[in-house]
Amino acid sequence: MLVFTILFYSAVPRLAPQAFGRIELASQQINDQAQIKARGSKKILQKSEPEQEVDGITARIILWKSALNLFKNNPVLGVGTGDIKDELMQEYLKFDFQEGVQKKFNCHNQYLQFAATLGIIGILVFLMIFVIPLKEAYQAKNIVVILFLMLVLGNVFFESMLETNAGLLFFCFFYPILINF
Repeated sequence: MLVFTILFYSAVPRLAPQAFGRIELASQQINDQAQIKARGSKKILQKSEPEQEVDGITARIILWKSALNLFKNNPVLGVGTGDIKDELMQEYLKFDFQEGVQKKFNCHNQYLQFAATLGIIGILVFLMIFVIPLKEAYQAKNIVVILFLMLVLGNVFFESMLETNAGLLFFCFFYPILINF
């Protein structure tokens, strides 16, 4: 498995060079952000034109940093389910992320979404929904349940899957069926 992983990551730069260009861009933007922060500003975006759109990597950095800020300020109980959208919009404004406010973006990371919304308690409950069945599936050697849970756990790192109807429907349909399988 280790050999496969090394081969995969060695081949990716040749198979998908545009992905590495995006990684370099994100790295540069993170470095720019550190310099901006050192000067005392909280803005990540440095746009030459006001209507220039933010690329996906920068947008995710802003989304994730905004959610982390909310979590840091409300670690135990979070901001609450009724206030999360408004609080996220306020955080986006602090980063001058107008596109995020206009499109009402969520965190694009379910872990951070739950942490910001419900705090440590919420994230622990969310994880227990997966950890207990994953442990039971492992003991029962139920590979289908293990793969499903791993798929969801990986997917929710890059998307707030349970914040959309499609993601919630997918999870609520397959989870009970596979857990009782």
